[in-house]
Amino acid sequence: MFAQSVLLLAVIGCQGDPPAEKAASPAIEVVRDGTLVAKVVPGRPCRATVEGSEVIVGATPFGATVGEAKWTANADTNGTTFKKNDQPVARIHANQLFDAQGIPLVRVTDTGDIANGAGRLVRKATVVAGYAPQVEIKSLVTADAVVVSHTEDVVLAALLSAPEADPTIRALVACHLLQAAGS
Repeated sequence: MFAQSVLLLAVIGCQGDPPAEKAASPAIEVVRDGTLVAKVVPGRPCRATVEGSEVIVGATPFGATVGEAKWTANADTNGTTFKKNDQPVARIHANQLFDAQGIPLVRVTDTGDIANGAGRLVRKATVVAGYAPQVEIKSLVTADAVVVSHTEDVVLAALLSAPEADPTIRALVACHLLQAAGS
């Protein structure tokens, strides 16, 4: 009887604690003038709504359907190309977003400088410490500012809030960056 009790205790003891469930990442939100203009829920699938354009992006292979359009992304040495119905629409490479013709739309440096397609500095992104991480993006041209909450990634924040790009592209790029980072 003693041997059975010891064996039972050993089996129970080897069970260990149940695996902790991964806490869901909070939604990344972009607020401009007190209005929510974008929201991205990281994960697989990634869900993003940017200025009314809503996408749900699967992980592998990267893909989404928006209305009648089928979106895909192909990674290559010159970056990741986003395609709408198999036609290239945009490409991201080295913290830059390009249009279908390869013309730069926006470039973000690791220090938070944001340049438009012509290379002119137009905004500055700064990580703000606090209860929840956030990035504040201030225009260098106007008094406009946006706050991107629940991230310290200035590239993600800058591209998600970039007025130079179509809202659907911004949503796809945000999900792509989050999935590449493992979020």
